[in-house]
Amino acid sequence: MGDVDAVSEIHVCNSVAFGDGMLGNERQEMVNKLKVAVVGTNLLGQMVLASLYGLGVRNIYYFDNSRSVTSKDKGFLYGKREKIAGKKQSDMVFEALHQIDHTPPTIKRHGRFAEAFIMGFNPDILIDATNEVVSKEKVLRYAFRRKNNPIPVISLSSDEDRSAIACYWPKNKGRVNVLKENPDLDALVHEEFNGKDQGGFTSGIVSGIAVEEVRKYAFKYNDDDAHLPSNHRLIYNLYSKNRKGLKSNLRKNNLPTYRKNNVLVVGAGALGNWASIYLRYLGIGRIDFVDYDVAEHKNLNRQTELRNFIGHNKAEVLSMRVRNIDHKIKSDVYNGKLGDVLSREDKRENIKLISEKELTKKQYDVVLGCVDNKHARIWMNTFTKKHNVPYIDGGTHPKAGQVAVYIPGVTSSIGDQLDLEGFPEGGNICDGPNPSVVMSNEIIAAAMVGEMIHVLDYNSMKNVIDGPMSYATELPQRIYVERNARR
Repeated sequence: MGDVDAVSEIHVCNSVAFGDGMLGNERQEMVNKLKVAVVGTNLLGQMVLASLYGLGVRNIYYFDNSRSVTSKDKGFLYGKREKIAGKKQSDMVFEALHQIDHTPPTIKRHGRFAEAFIMGFNPDILIDATNEVVSKEKVLRYAFRRKNNPIPVISLSSDEDRSAIACYWPKNKGRVNVLKENPDLDALVHEEFNGKDQGGFTSGIVSGIAVEEVRKYAFKYNDDDAHLPSNHRLIYNLYSKNRKGLKSNLRKNNLPTYRKNNVLVVGAGALGNWASIYLRYLGIGRIDFVDYDVAEHKNLNRQTELRNFIGHNKAEVLSMRVRNIDHKIKSDVYNGKLGDVLSREDKRENIKLISEKELTKKQYDVVLGCVDNKHARIWMNTFTKKHNVPYIDGGTHPKAGQVAVYIPGVTSSIGDQLDLEGFPEGGNICDGPNPSVVMSNEIIAAAMVGEMIHVLDYNSMKNVIDGPMSYATELPQRIYVERNARR
């Protein structure tokens, strides 16, 4: 397949998710035309950039003056390759992004954000993905003062336990009266995060929400599909009972790493891709993957880890990626399908059946269910109940998603929390009932890994959510924790 044909497939799932027929194509074209500037290419900035590529934004200008330091580097878009130390981070990010899609006319600049550099680009939206108050103040100053056309700003930051996002949507066109605009600098600069290291899954939560705000700038599904209000801070907090707000009311797990823990990720599609990114930064001893499928160009809109490995088994690619970031991680692959029997079609395609006995050999501490069909969910629900293995299930829709947690003897099973039998046939594929986009997968996978931390902290079962946690682009607070699951 030629490059032109291959690239044309990348956003097919987006257009199907955005609307039926021509409507979906028109909305994808609206996204394609956006011009977005991103400040920062550390972990949070890289997640934003990869997601913008998956969304289909065609014009991106990003700034960063960082150079890679092998021993401390947290970038997920490049591994710990030889001769990486001292290289410009912006160059390595550029190389990886163009493995996802080489067509966007992306501009990179090794240096700090400056008004003089961005004038000619004329962005529609500015995103600051740093943990630097000075950077955010410069971005906001430019957005407020830009002659005749103030620019929207999305400001986000993260640390190991929390992340925050706030937006500024200009009220006026023409000459700007800053007092009339009434921007809240305290809300927009996220001073609590200044100078802190950015976290993995915490970054994924606000990165996904930020890119959803970019999509809403291009088009909205309906009247309920509203932007976050100007100056409103949305804060994800792993150690809050409702997972929101700066105040922590749960005991923090102080384990530095999880080298003694074994995690099984079932499904190497969109959720599995993003889960693998977050898991690798926790110091987990073993991360194994289950999947029989191979990477296709049309996967790349939401499965960025498969870049440069089209035609390869998805699970094997994710296993390679996690080991490339952290050489201490052990990772095996089950190249096959879970279940009790194989269909005739599976047998014709020589798909291997992964047996129950095979999965019990390594004594997994938790199973992450990142699958897109109800039959695999039902099988895992039965398997984890039978073998007393904690199980975290994630599911997504283009506009929403949910996480449910099962801990033997503590919570009800996933089957009791969710109506698995009522799930639709098929899954999050381009021609299925819920075509898959990047944002909901990025957010739900992050929430799954966050809940996994509570599950692995066996001395603090009170921290575990007692019912499904939901995300929806139409929810004012985006994330909602239910508390009505049967125990």
